Amino acid sequence: MDVVRPTTTVIASALRKRFALSRPLNDFEVLKLGLGLALGAQAESLVKYSHSREILVSLPENVSGLTDEEWFSLFSFPKVTNPTLAIDLAKSPAFEKQVRRMRSALCHTLQEPGLQSAFEQPLSKLLIYLALNTPADGCAERVEAVIGSVIRTDRRSIEDLREECSSGACELMLLGQVVEAVVSGII
Repeated sequence: MDVVRPTTTVIASALRKRFALSRPLNDFEVLKLGLGLALGAQAESLVKYSHSREILVSLPENVSGLTDEEWFSLFSFPKVTNPTLAIDLAKSPAFEKQVRRMRSALCHTLQEPGLQSAFEQPLSKLLIYLALNTPADGCAERVEAVIGSVIRTDRRSIEDLREECSSGACELMLLGQVVEAVVSGII
């Protein structure tokens, strides 16, 4: 029996209700906001960077972004509808350093043929980068949702890289571009 995953529209609707915004936003903006709020240490800065003050002040206090269930629904082997931004960003010099770091952290995992090909998808690289910028609980599981599996010996490397990202080592503008590319890729 196939599992039916909620669509981006259903998830955007759930986020819209949770956010209780004073003005309507399209699905693209709601998903960007939900993904931005799901990120760890840089969530507040990223949301300030990507959304107007009017939207920020209308959000309920302690509102959360995408839940783990919503993340897995949207990004487990994602169906890409518009890959242009993701392809361009994944090949950009600004993102190459991040790709090298991710390859290094996933060195044993990427020796597996199916996992290597899943990683090579442009949206996958961006989603792994976002997963590394989420809270520690479930980071490896978010990476697994994107590429299929993480070999046990790479889990520690993933956690170390996630810790680096949460310490502020990741660039805010690049993170904003990744959020926009990911959301435009699935909408």
